[in-house]
Amino acid sequence: MGTCGYHCWVREERSRAELGFDLAKPHWGKGLMREALKPVIAFGFERMGLDRIEATVDPKNKRSLALLNKLNFELAPALREGLAYFYLDRQPLNKG
Repeated sequence: MGTCGYHCWVREERSRAELGFDLAKPHWGKGLMREALKPVIAFGFERMGLDRIEATVDPKNKRSLALLNKLNFELAPALREGLAYFYLDRQPLNKG
């Protein structure tokens, strides 16, 4: 059906990992990957201790671009190696 997970985990002062995902065409447009990625993103921040989650997408892949936007990823202003570069930073905890 599909896969999702992390690779390129960099454990430095500011840790980060790249999120990868794919879904078989018969399942596109049903919101499945969005629902699958929500707990994967939470796991990255809460259990892996990531400060930033990154993703790269072919700029012609409109569905993946829209998905990352819906998940609140930020799009970098310039392509990197011909790919759209997205990132999501850990949100600071609300104190109060």
